[in-house]
Amino acid sequence: MIRITEIREALAALLEKTGIAYITGEDLQQERSYEDAMDSAGEDRRILQVMVELQGASTLDAGNLTEKTVLVDIAYLCGMDTARRDIQDALDDIDGIIRPYIKVRDRCFTVQSASSNITDNVGHYVFSISFVDGDPVEVEPMADDLVFRFKEV
Repeated sequence: MIRITEIREALAALLEKTGIAYITGEDLQQERSYEDAMDSAGEDRRILQVMVELQGASTLDAGNLTEKTVLVDIAYLCGMDTARRDIQDALDDIDGIIRPYIKVRDRCFTVQSASSNITDNVGHYVFSISFVDGDPVEVEPMADDLVFRFKEV
């Protein structure tokens, strides 16, 4: 069974290719103090926040399989004076890294539709993945030898 935290960790590992040093799965406030918003050189700190939420699930096959839909929102936080074009470039970089699929453990998930938008100088790259997940099923031991005797009536 694939856990939400495993999806978040796989995405964070992929997003390291952006060159953005600060990638987190924790909730961040948009209103940050000056120290939080600046790196050691006094430059605006660029942050990628990876939010992964289970959007829906339904049980199939007598409870052994679960159909899941997971919503992913990768937020790109940067300085308030960052040009919109620079934010869009970062979102395009994210798109190039995420598509056409993401790999979590031994499974690959196709990103079929993704969207991006910029709100209050925060870029959002949003997509969902749907998959069927299963719990390991223990097989009952089978009888070794069965002998049948038929009796005519």
